[in-house]
Amino acid sequence: MAAGCDSSRTESQVEWVPASGYWQGIASLNAIKGGREVDGRALYVARATHQGGIHPGKTDGSETHFSYGGMEIRLYTGYELLVGPRQSLRWVAISGRLTRGKLDGAIPVRAGNEADGTPLFSARASMYNGVHIGKVKFGGNAHVPYGGRERFATEYDVLVHT
Repeated sequence: MAAGCDSSRTESQVEWVPASGYWQGIASLNAIKGGREVDGRALYVARATHQGGIHPGKTDGSETHFSYGGMEIRLYTGYELLVGPRQSLRWVAISGRLTRGKLDGAIPVRAGNEADGTPLFSARASMYNGVHIGKVKFGGNAHVPYGGRERFATEYDVLVHT
């Protein structure tokens, strides 16, 4: 398990499991797919511990990427992968800053937290000819790792429990 990550089950029987290195059978693990690279490679929901927080991001099975402090951070070990029954989750489209009202009663999947404890949720946005997974918190827009930088999106989806 990544240091500081809580691998407890969430409301919909999905859970975070330790991951590192190349996972050739990532799809067979019931990993939660959330996006795709421009070349069509699947991207899965992941998270990693960094600077006292746990930051949601993406993995293709060989490394994980998340954004922090304006940068895209890449790790090859010490991250976690969200796994479980796909039908227990769905993505909700959001425009602008995230509020509870925009979720229409849906409960977002808590995917991490800032160093101060502020909850972070998995978000995804269509950009650069792909769909990339990042993070969002209440009152903010999505932050997505891409091209070495932290990108911002005002049109994005949030992962929620069904």
